[in-house]
Amino acid sequence: MSSTLSNPPSISRAPWRHHRADAVALWSQHLGGPERAELKVAHAYLDNPAGEGQCLLAQDGSPPQSIGALGLHARRYWRGCDAADFHILADFVVDPRQRTLGPALALMRAAVDTTRQQALGLFGWPNERSAAVARRAGLPPLLAMRRYVKPLRSRLPLMRLHQAPRATQGGWSELPHKAYASMLPALLPVVTPVLDAALSAHDQLQLLGGRASAALRHEGPGSGWHAAHRGAWHHVGGFADTPPGNRRAQDNPTACQAVDTLWARRCTSWWLSERSWPVLCWRFAHGQWQLSVWLDTAGQAQGYVVWRTAPAAGLAAPQAGRSGDEVVEIADVLCNTLAQSLAPMLRSFGHSMRRQTRAQLLSLEFGGCTALARQILDAGFLARGRPAPVLGMPPPAAVHDSWHPDDLFLTSLDRDPDL
Repeated sequence: MSSTLSNPPSISRAPWRHHRADAVALWSQHLGGPERAELKVAHAYLDNPAGEGQCLLAQDGSPPQSIGALGLHARRYWRGCDAADFHILADFVVDPRQRTLGPALALMRAAVDTTRQQALGLFGWPNERSAAVARRAGLPPLLAMRRYVKPLRSRLPLMRLHQAPRATQGGWSELPHKAYASMLPALLPVVTPVLDAALSAHDQLQLLGGRASAALRHEGPGSGWHAAHRGAWHHVGGFADTPPGNRRAQDNPTACQAVDTLWARRCTSWWLSERSWPVLCWRFAHGQWQLSVWLDTAGQAQGYVVWRTAPAAGLAAPQAGRSGDEVVEIADVLCNTLAQSLAPMLRSFGHSMRRQTRAQLLSLEFGGCTALARQILDAGFLARGRPAPVLGMPPPAAVHDSWHPDDLFLTSLDRDPDL
């Protein structure tokens, strides 16, 4: 295979049965080996409830050899009863021996052209290199996803402050940091229980009579939010054991009914990716994701959270004999009256995670409506890191309907990082 191209590569849009082996061979080299690549094709593309995904291949030479691949996941978005179909850019690889921009740019332009020809929308969460290719292919940035974190306990923030690099070196400016570093091991057992209790008390006060509660009193004493606050969380369990062909009530009738009821009552103000029970089972079948349902005192579902625990990055090695600290990663949320109930639901979930796990932080990715972003901040979350651009284009029907990024509700569910 040549390392440069004399002519633009050709792009194959053949059905999966014609080029599955080529796609698997390319993805095997870059996405975790043959077994991982085969699983990706079967699950992410062929078993997708929204429809079979597509794969574009860049080919060169005679006979043609595949030198790059780009996947398009199918995804359906809803605003009320209005639906719009999208492609999600995924699994973008080019053989590293290709030293020109040609194959990558040809693949991205083909993805844009294919999407336009099929009258679909297109979203992509590119890394820095892919973003440059997408911009040259005419795919503009639409909005940004932000990561939000909420401290549940104080040890992780204190340790990260201890491990943070200093702005200056030497002299008197180093003395406070040295003193803090030397005292921290002795201070942690004394300080963290006090700070942890303060964090928990602050959330309980907010739930019982603070700003989030005051903003909802117009709903009346019998409102769903107040009933849910007096209710409890039902930790349903994981998605991993739900087989592809049996995603209805037979597997988990409580979870199925709760999710489908909440999805049927979805808000009509924003475009949301479909969140029916079969779609959640498909999306979160891998990765040890858990489902927790927010119930009111009558046992009716008021919201849900999809989450998992992961080791906290940036901590010193755990002490001998104790387990490592954790972060609760929130992949998706949905609740009745999102504009009013998102903040109290997230506060209530954080309170539950304090009791159920050793978690130091909640972590949530969100992009779209600024009013809902404020709800996340009102729940005690802080924006962290640089915003991640979301590139793409809306479907033609949505353009005519005055489509705007502020009409979107995007979470990690949309981004498909672990399919």
